[in-house]
Amino acid sequence: MTTIAATDIDLKKFEGIASTTFYGYKNIYDENLSYDYNEGKYYYLDENDERVYVAGCYYYYSDTTGDKVYCSDNAWHYFLDKTDVHYIEGDIQEYIYEHPAVKTSETPVIDTMTFYVTFSATTDQSEIDYDDIDWNYDKTEWQEVTDENENVIGYELSAEIESNVYRNGRWTFNYPNTWRIKSLYGFHTEESGGGCGCGGGIQIKSADFKQADDLSHTVTTSSAFSGCTKLTKVDFSRSTLNSVTDTGYMFYECNSIGENSIVLNSNTTFASLMYAYGMFDSSAEWESEIYSDKIVGCVLSESLITKMLSLVGNGTFESSAADMQLKFVKNGLRYRITSGTEVSVAKYNPTASAIVIPDTVSESNKTFLVKSIDDIAFANCGNITSVDVQNSSTNKYITEISRGAFAWCYNLTSAMLANTIEEIGNGAFRNCNLSSVVIPSNVTTIDSNAYNGCNNITSVTINSEYDIEYDSLDLYFTSGNIRYKVMDKDVVYVVSKQTAYSGDVIIPSIVHSGTDFDVTAIDNNAFTGCSLTSITIPSSVLSVSYAFSNCTVSSSINILTDADFTNSYLYFINNSLKYKVLNKNSISVMSNSYTGDIVIPSSVSKGNTFSVVKVEASAFYACSGLTSVVIPDSVKTIDSLAFYSCSGLKSLTIGKTETISSNAFNYTTNIETLSYNNDLMGSLITSIKTKLKNVTVGDSVTMSKETFKSYTQLITATVYAATVSESAFNGCTALTTVTLGDGVKKIDTNAFRGCSYLTTITVGNGIEEIVGAAFANCSRISYNTYDNAYYIGNGTNQYLVLMKAKNTSITTVDISTGCRILYYGSLANCSRLTTVNIPQSVKGIGVNAFYGSNAINKANFASIEALCDINFGDSFANPMRPSGSLYINDTLVTSLTIPSTVTELKDYTFYNCDSITSVTIPATVEAVGNQTFKNSSNITSVTVNSTADLDKAYLCFTDGNNDMYKVVGTNTVVLTPSNKTYSGDFVLSASVTAGTTFSVIGFDDSMFSGNTTLTSVAMHSGTLRIGEEAFKNCSNVFIINIPDGVSDIGKHAFDNILIINYNGEPPVDTGTYGKFWGALYMNPYVENLMYYETSGKLNLIYNTNPSLTLFAIPNTVTTVGKYAFRGCTGLTTITIPSSVTTLDTDTFKNCNSLTSVTIDNDLDYSTKNLYLTKDGVKYQIITKNTAVIHSHPNTSGSVSIGSFTAGGSYTVTAISSSAFENCTNITSVSIPSSVTTIGNSAFKGCTGLTAINIPDTVTALGISAFEGCTSATSVYISSGVTSFQQYTFKDCTSVLTVTTNNAKGFSISNLYMKKDGVNYWVRSKDEVWVAADTYTGSVTIPSSVTSGNTFDVTAIAESAFKDCSGLTSVSIPNSVTSIGSNAFQNCTGLTTLPIPSSVSSISSNTFKGCTGLTTLTIPSTVTAISSSAFENCTGLTSITVPSNVTSIGSNAFKGCTNVTDYECNSNAGFTALVEKSNLERLTINDGVTTIAAGALSGCSSLEYIRIPFIGDNNGKPFGYIFGTTSYDNSYRADQYYDVMWLTSYIPNTLKTVVLSTANNITLIPMGAFESCYTLRSVNIPSTVTEIKSVSFMGCDRLILDVPSTVATIGSNAFYNVYYISYHGAAYDEFFWGASHHNGTADANGFVYSDSATTLYCYIGSNTEITIPSSFTNIASNAFMYSPAKKVTTGNNMTSIDSYAFNYSDIEKITIRNNITSIDGYAFSNCAKLNDVTFLGSGLTTIGNSAFQDCDSLVSISVPSGVTSIGTSAFYSCDSLETITIENASATIAAYVFTECENLLTIHYNGDTTNAPWGAPNPNVRVLPI
Repeated sequence: MTTIAATDIDLKKFEGIASTTFYGYKNIYDENLSYDYNEGKYYYLDENDERVYVAGCYYYYSDTTGDKVYCSDNAWHYFLDKTDVHYIEGDIQEYIYEHPAVKTSETPVIDTMTFYVTFSATTDQSEIDYDDIDWNYDKTEWQEVTDENENVIGYELSAEIESNVYRNGRWTFNYPNTWRIKSLYGFHTEESGGGCGCGGGIQIKSADFKQADDLSHTVTTSSAFSGCTKLTKVDFSRSTLNSVTDTGYMFYECNSIGENSIVLNSNTTFASLMYAYGMFDSSAEWESEIYSDKIVGCVLSESLITKMLSLVGNGTFESSAADMQLKFVKNGLRYRITSGTEVSVAKYNPTASAIVIPDTVSESNKTFLVKSIDDIAFANCGNITSVDVQNSSTNKYITEISRGAFAWCYNLTSAMLANTIEEIGNGAFRNCNLSSVVIPSNVTTIDSNAYNGCNNITSVTINSEYDIEYDSLDLYFTSGNIRYKVMDKDVVYVVSKQTAYSGDVIIPSIVHSGTDFDVTAIDNNAFTGCSLTSITIPSSVLSVSYAFSNCTVSSSINILTDADFTNSYLYFINNSLKYKVLNKNSISVMSNSYTGDIVIPSSVSKGNTFSVVKVEASAFYACSGLTSVVIPDSVKTIDSLAFYSCSGLKSLTIGKTETISSNAFNYTTNIETLSYNNDLMGSLITSIKTKLKNVTVGDSVTMSKETFKSYTQLITATVYAATVSESAFNGCTALTTVTLGDGVKKIDTNAFRGCSYLTTITVGNGIEEIVGAAFANCSRISYNTYDNAYYIGNGTNQYLVLMKAKNTSITTVDISTGCRILYYGSLANCSRLTTVNIPQSVKGIGVNAFYGSNAINKANFASIEALCDINFGDSFANPMRPSGSLYINDTLVTSLTIPSTVTELKDYTFYNCDSITSVTIPATVEAVGNQTFKNSSNITSVTVNSTADLDKAYLCFTDGNNDMYKVVGTNTVVLTPSNKTYSGDFVLSASVTAGTTFSVIGFDDSMFSGNTTLTSVAMHSGTLRIGEEAFKNCSNVFIINIPDGVSDIGKHAFDNILIINYNGEPPVDTGTYGKFWGALYMNPYVENLMYYETSGKLNLIYNTNPSLTLFAIPNTVTTVGKYAFRGCTGLTTITIPSSVTTLDTDTFKNCNSLTSVTIDNDLDYSTKNLYLTKDGVKYQIITKNTAVIHSHPNTSGSVSIGSFTAGGSYTVTAISSSAFENCTNITSVSIPSSVTTIGNSAFKGCTGLTAINIPDTVTALGISAFEGCTSATSVYISSGVTSFQQYTFKDCTSVLTVTTNNAKGFSISNLYMKKDGVNYWVRSKDEVWVAADTYTGSVTIPSSVTSGNTFDVTAIAESAFKDCSGLTSVSIPNSVTSIGSNAFQNCTGLTTLPIPSSVSSISSNTFKGCTGLTTLTIPSTVTAISSSAFENCTGLTSITVPSNVTSIGSNAFKGCTNVTDYECNSNAGFTALVEKSNLERLTINDGVTTIAAGALSGCSSLEYIRIPFIGDNNGKPFGYIFGTTSYDNSYRADQYYDVMWLTSYIPNTLKTVVLSTANNITLIPMGAFESCYTLRSVNIPSTVTEIKSVSFMGCDRLILDVPSTVATIGSNAFYNVYYISYHGAAYDEFFWGASHHNGTADANGFVYSDSATTLYCYIGSNTEITIPSSFTNIASNAFMYSPAKKVTTGNNMTSIDSYAFNYSDIEKITIRNNITSIDGYAFSNCAKLNDVTFLGSGLTTIGNSAFQDCDSLVSISVPSGVTSIGTSAFYSCDSLETITIENASATIAAYVFTECENLLTIHYNGDTTNAPWGAPNPNVRVLPI
């Protein structure tokens, strides 16, 4: 690849190259580009390996192309030079302009341009391989053209591909051997304009065409020289081209071209010569020339025109005359020559108003026939009023009026057309003023829009019989008051008119207008926006789409047609409802602004009588004012969104609607009353679940399951449907009233379950069945009482349904004769009820109706017919189940004859009817139900004349042999299971007689299933049926022979039977029926009493030789089955050949006499149960030469285990499970090295064994292998053991030493040893745990112990010290890393227990119940505390949970009820807090990141809390963590935040809140501490910059120090806060409602503000204070909500100001002598004040209400100095009993003692005229002092 600069291009090389060569190709793929990640650009390497960067390239990947780089057209200019591809930097065009060869001071001019054009030999398009087309033109190559000296003089184009495809923005035409020269130069891109000819700014004076070969070709040259104004000559003479075509614009604006400018060769024709000269632009759209008569192109000389005409005349250009555009004017009209003999009327602007077109015209001595009128010939000629193309009917030639010929001739009113006319062009008469139109008879074609805009036509006559598309002509006319559009030669549509239709419109079926037209349609928008009084539409109209949009008809609509009006938009309004006409019979309800109550009628009369059949989409959309709707049965469809978001709709009635859109009622959620009668609403009403209160279900509804389940607002329900579906109203807890119509026949199970407020239910007379517990948990139903039972019913029959007995202790019940149903469990558990009389009216008895009423001994019915008519829900519904007897009218029935009137016996009808002994069923009975006679066990005689299927009826009888048979047909029975026990051999009888003689045809289902005592079965030849599982698991029946007649064998009839012999076909469906119906083999081969699967004797399956003692299996046998020798108790010797490859596990089961076994194969016998006995020891054979000890006798002393011979020679390799179990006499065992396994319980209970030595060859020890070896003191475990099991050494209680090198852990083996009073659990060769024992006193646990091995003590095992109440202390070493669950549980004597730092977790229940534990230190190493770890440690008062604890189980600290101080450092620690009621101090440190809502609910003693954040740390207030439920000692706090209220309950005791200073709290949220009136202190961290509105509002006792960092404080942030100190930037003179602020406090908390002598407030914490002498008075509210309980006034004080102690907690006030006045309300509302002491008599005045509402004050003595006691001074002091007023002259105001209800004595010596001064007690006395 090479790169050249634009300046290096030789201009000569580019002569004649078409412009397409240099187009910028889009998305050129380049595989030679690389990417520079530093520069972020693609580059290629030039010839010097230098990087050349390229912009506009990008990476692309696809599955087909892989990795690619594409470059946009702005990145490269691409050209072809020979066969090499070059990239040219710079702009080619710019280079050309700047090249010295063309650059001049004016437009560059090239004298001569030579074109070399050549073509390939491809002439047949079919040879083109279109799949090989390269879209980048790389198949198109320019070849060098050289002169005779081989100098390159130009380039020729080899057009290898010719196809009609779009390539690179250009069309390539499909003319073979044609190259389209698009421009003079190829140096102009499309973007630069020009693109052809000389438009790029380069001029040429002459062009010379040459051709390098002698082929004849055609060149197309459109626009080739366009704009070449200096061009004077074009020479084709040296070219062999035979045609130059498509020359339009070839010489456009070539004004220098003249005569003899174009030189042709002898073969070349110029097909478009006149186009070439550019006289007219005939290719322009005709519309663009309407407004201009300008002639484009060059001006030709008159001599040239004359020459042209002569050439046409002599035929030189005859064939192309039409293209030459020669025109002339004659008699006011212009003509265009179209051939040597014909002309067309051409575009002209005549002055005459009446135009007559002649049939011929002469010019230049030649007469031409006038054949047509040209495009737009008279367009826009406003002066023309008439046109006569008939010329007095003499015009014989004109055949065409071309497009737009008379367009916009606004005054043209008459156009007479000759009958010779065949074509009328597009828009020929557009916008003319024609009044009538006649289509001549020879017209075959009229183009579209021919009469467009001709709006005044009143008459149309169509004489043509040809098939013309009239609908595209825009041919309209008006007749009467209706406008029509011609659609066919005899068809019109009604269309809109300029003045809208109004009044009465009658559309005719035929309109007479020149031609008679059928009116077949009303066009789109014909009546849009019209206001009509009435309209009549004839039957001829077949289509009316969109015709009446926004049209209203006020009076009458008369429709005679069957047309569909759905899309016509024909509306009308009637009684406020808007309707849409659908057809002549139907209308729909349309959208409108509906409000109030709407009743949609079923029909509307409006001319026609219309049925209302539909509610349209969005008809009532968002009609929020709509309150109720009634939809009639006639409405069949409710469309999409019809009632969407009707928020005010409260009541809805819907009839038998057939289609309802799924979103029809979306967001209409406030419906309270619903009535419907269709099956669609059931699936749509869930959206109104929360509001629906009343519902009515119509009789056409099939209710779906759970239709109204859990509609908790539903109050009333009325149902007319035939069935109240399952769970239809389940859980409707507000439902109070239910009405069921007479059409309700069934109430399904759970229909009204859980309707706990259902009180009234009305049941219709048609009720027939109530399924299951339909009214379960409906405890409030109001019943009607009759005798001893409760009923529900209706106004005419109150006792339709018996619901329940009055109580379960009733002894009798008289069921009402009007009762039809006994409800589910209605008389259940009536344990004293003995007699039941079922009246004839009863049709149904529900499930469990008599369940548990086991004392019933008489079930009395009105008649057999009545009994047979009852539907029993189950067997407990029939009173005969407990009674076992049937009475009819008090007569015991023993012989039952079904009346011939009965056609059906239903389920359970005679269930458990033990009183009957004989049954007769007549032929009239057609059907018998399930379990009809089940458990009627005393029947001995049966007569059946019915052909009904009795199989499921369980009609059974017992014969004299106590065999029970079930009747299955008229005279057939099967043996059925009964109480009889069958054993040994059974023979089936062929017949049995029970009144009637029945054929016994087989066995019932499960007849002998599971019978292990049956040994054989024999069937007779008449056996037909063997039921399902009939012989299943009859384990001692090995062979069953089945007669050939058996055709019905049930599923798994022979499960696990060894052999069946049967000539029938086994079932195909082995999955369902089992192979051979479950049998293992069918029809085996028998030889010498031995059974083989086949005659080849490969599979030995059974033998029938009971005396077999010796047997050698034949060497043909490969498989021995499970029953081959099973039970051969006499077999002593067996030989198994090498041919045997398979034996069953039970092959030798119970072969207990074997003493010799010889085996010649290598099979594994470990699972084959092959045993032999040798010298009293029972061995199990494992292989042909190995065995294991299976059981050993309890011999005394020592036992030595070795090899033995018994048929074969065997080595013992294992000791089997329980082999030596309980061999208590054995003291030692020698185990040989051949043994590798000791099985489960192998030596269990060997209490005499003194030592346990496990050889090194043993690799596996079984479960409990040495359990209970209580005498063993030492244990040796070999290193070879790789598998330890549970309890291996359990209860080896005497072990003192353990020796082992085994690297395996054996903790599960329960090996324990004791050392120095501590019991250890041996876990491995070097680790032990402290294990459970009875420990007392002090216990010291060592870090290691040596006993045999040396072991590290690493843990305390589970329950190690549990319940050791005598344990007082334990020392735990740091070697212990784990303490097991329950380890110290209930160690009540422990007071302290240091947990070593080596422990990382505390297990469940570890210290549970350690009530003596008073101190607890949890080391920081602990990360997890399990459930109940410290539960019920009642001695603990303080708990700190370290920060590393990430997990705490449930109840970890439950029951630690005396903990008052709790500190947590993590989320886990916080969530563990459960005992909160006694908690006084709670520290929640910053490791806690989440506090749940209500987490601290119940902290009723809490005084102090430290929190890491406020609320939920996301804007919720402080109260969030205390929850919304009240608890003891809590008060309600309403906290406003985020435009909502949070109600929480705060402990009364809480005074101090500490906020984290490390968590970067920057904001106190809105309402954070609002209404927390007990708070005394809240610290505000210095990180806080903003305090939101009402944050501390109502914190009446709170003392706040607000840091200066706070820059923003919201409104009322401190409203009623007792005191704040703040000097920050947000200062407000009212301090946001605080009671006190910014005073100066002394060390004791006494504060003054503006005056140092006025006690402003008290912020100290002391409860007993004396006011300093520096203060002379107490300001208002100074002590409001202060903590001071006892106060003594200062020495220099003279007054106590108003409200000074208002609402304080003061209990005692001592007032010194220097106080002269107590102002109004000074002590008001001091509810705890009980002691007022005056020191001296200096006081003179007690102000109004001074002691009002001091409820604890019992007595007071007013000193003698007091002269005035103000109004209500002691108002409502509820406890005040006695008062002494020492000064007899004191003035006592009115109402001083009002509402002092307990005041009895007033000591006073003064004026008592106004006594008792408001005291309410009538017994009050005023006594002298």
